[in-house]
Amino acid sequence: MRTIRLHCPTEGNKDRIAFCLMQCPEPQGCSAKTPVSQGIFLHDTVTGDTTSAVARAPTQYGDFLLWNFSGMVPGVGGGEDGSEEDGEPARWRSSAFVAVSGERTAFKAVSGNRVGVYLSEAPGQTPVTVVDNRTDGQLLDPEAPVGSTVVEVGLEREGLRGHWLAVSAKMAVAGGTEEDGMAGVYLTRLPGAD
Repeated sequence: MRTIRLHCPTEGNKDRIAFCLMQCPEPQGCSAKTPVSQGIFLHDTVTGDTTSAVARAPTQYGDFLLWNFSGMVPGVGGGEDGSEEDGEPARWRSSAFVAVSGERTAFKAVSGNRVGVYLSEAPGQTPVTVVDNRTDGQLLDPEAPVGSTVVEVGLEREGLRGHWLAVSAKMAVAGGTEEDGMAGVYLTRLPGAD
């Protein structure tokens, strides 16, 4: 296991950000433990005989677990009297993002100082970068603002089906306002389609 530093979000729900900062004051933030050895594996569910590594950490990738602070803030929102509704309390959560179709595997990972979505055609083949937090926004979306860069990427478990891959991305302009950016869901047909 290794210790990592978690820093509260700077945009989003203001009550959740304030609650996070109460628990994890900047500049040090909070700490969490995460496994050093991690992997994305593909298992043959037909024969049950083969489990193959698609990607491993800490080699090319540093982490497959991504952290966010989410949930219900105590005393905020809820019913008409201000009491909380049922819901998970606000806290740090980690998730892995993987989608599989046949032998193709798409996954979200940290690689150096980049966070991206990567695609492997089959176990044993080097994954390629689909999009990461240094991608020019206009390469992903020609309508993105000039000078924008992808700052966040997402992948859902149903994001890869057959020859189709869907990702979400948020673009921003350095030094710009939220109105200078944009976000969307992007779909592409992968090579090798019939």
